[in-house]
Amino acid sequence: LHCVSSGVCHFFLTEVLMKTLLFVYGTLRPGLWNNVLLQNADARYVGEGYINGVLMNLGGIPGVKLIDTDKHVHGDVYEVGEGTLQRCDHLEGYNPAREHDSMYLRRTTTCWFLDGEDFRRENVNVYEWNDEDINFPVIEGGDYIKYKETQTHVSFKRRT
Repeated sequence: LHCVSSGVCHFFLTEVLMKTLLFVYGTLRPGLWNNVLLQNADARYVGEGYINGVLMNLGGIPGVKLIDTDKHVHGDVYEVGEGTLQRCDHLEGYNPAREHDSMYLRRTTTCWFLDGEDFRRENVNVYEWNDEDINFPVIEGGDYIKYKETQTHVSFKRRT
């Protein structure tokens, strides 16, 4: 690594180290309305994947509970910088300083996903529904896009 000045190297290393893997399962997925938050230079699409948990219909929006189960939640993995992560936190109603008041909590869980041609298993961040009440309808199959397509009879464009 060749540095023009120590300040330039420090900035470059900070940018590389500040990336976070984010698993999205609902309206942030490709083809859905909030995916616009992930369409910027601060976010890179990595691939499709799944986590263990239960996907629920919270009444127009999805929510995940990370419980010990053999059920899978399907979604997409993005590598995001701090700015994009903060915008997603805002969308999901997550405030790290006041978690008890947050709509969703940003948690770490294991994800299995495709990265190009390689299948990876890594820890990712995911937004979990912040309520002990899980008496919501379960979205069978764990795929919000497929669920929305059956509910609306509209095909959502996915990444290829």
